[in-house]
Amino acid sequence: EMTASFSAISSGINMIKDSLLKRRKVEASRIIQTVQKMEEDKLSLTAALHLEKIRGETKIWGESAKIATFLKEGSRNLELKIKALESSISEALEDIKYEME
Repeated sequence: EMTASFSAISSGINMIKDSLLKRRKVEASRIIQTVQKMEEDKLSLTAALHLEKIRGETKIWGESAKIATFLKEGSRNLELKIKALESSISEALEDIKYEME
């Protein structure tokens, strides 16, 4: 169900990019393509963060403080990367707004 939704959204975005290119809004189309890539990266990082948190909650690692610290640091690093991507996506969306004026 989610895959179908993502596919439909992606198709719609591709139609918008094509329409922008036909209207000679090349830069806006390029920015949209960049946003799509950043959203894809964010989705991958979010999945990795989810898995990292599950690993941290799993007791198969024993009670090793070193491993627990390593997993927490991994989660923090992923969260920082996600926040940086969110900021970049917001900036890119602002850029599209100005390109369309």
